[in-house]
Amino acid sequence: QEAPLLLQGTAEHLLHLRPLLAISLASAVIVLIAKEMRKRADSNSSLRNTWLVASAALFTTLWIDGLFLLTALSQPHLSGLI
Repeated sequence: QEAPLLLQGTAEHLLHLRPLLAISLASAVIVLIAKEMRKRADSNSSLRNTWLVASAALFTTLWIDGLFLLTALSQPHLSGLI
């Protein structure tokens, strides 16, 4: 019962300038790494499928984390279900 309120409180603490900048920077770095992996997958290397999976995993993780943050902010009682 306390978990949703803790998650919402944590999410609200992230809405200040310094945490937002840190999250944005980390997200940008993850996107750049995932794009670089995707470029390597486009080459004819023997590890093509490995690079594709790694890139997709990073992008998916970024999306899920973003959805989790939005859910914790908007509907804290649902965030424990994600």
